[in-house]
Amino acid sequence: MATLSTQFGVPIGTIGPDMADHLISAVRNHRMHEYLFANRDAMEAFLARLSITGVTWRDLSDAISDRRRNLSVGRGDQTLDRLLSGLQEAIRLHPLSNCGNPAP
Repeated sequence: MATLSTQFGVPIGTIGPDMADHLISAVRNHRMHEYLFANRDAMEAFLARLSITGVTWRDLSDAISDRRRNLSVGRGDQTLDRLLSGLQEAIRLHPLSNCGNPAP
């Protein structure tokens, strides 16, 4: 989310149809810039409907922990637990996650 805010120069929550010109001008690919400029009305309609939300890696890891705690000991849940455990470990080990050691 911070990267998008930095790239567009405005907080993500403020992006709306009135930002079409600003966003189009931020596009560096010439063909895409021309396409968006030619279809400005569609771009404004899209921005009017756009809703951006985000979640941190820590929040995702914590949600995985909660889900794992609520699993039963059945075969399907054991498989799901192993898959979620692997996903959680991959998140923890990723250098950009800043998760350190999430709760088990």
